[in-house]
Amino acid sequence: MVTTGQAKEYAVGRFTGHLERFNRLAELGEQPSGSGMDPSGLGYLSEIEHLDNPFPLIDYGDWANRQGQDFGV
Repeated sequence: MVTTGQAKEYAVGRFTGHLERFNRLAELGEQPSGSGMDPSGLGYLSEIEHLDNPFPLIDYGDWANRQGQDFGV
């Protein structure tokens, strides 16, 4: 959509929004192990779980073994 010019502003806005949310999550994930997530971080995570979750009923553990990894599920 961006390269063809179809709804370019919409596509750029969507991409930028996803990138900003990803970067914020990456920052939250870089906190020292065991320190826990502060309440504002937990609130943010809950907010974007609803915003960016196209498959809320899928359990990632069902697919972990398919990739040859066991996440203890």
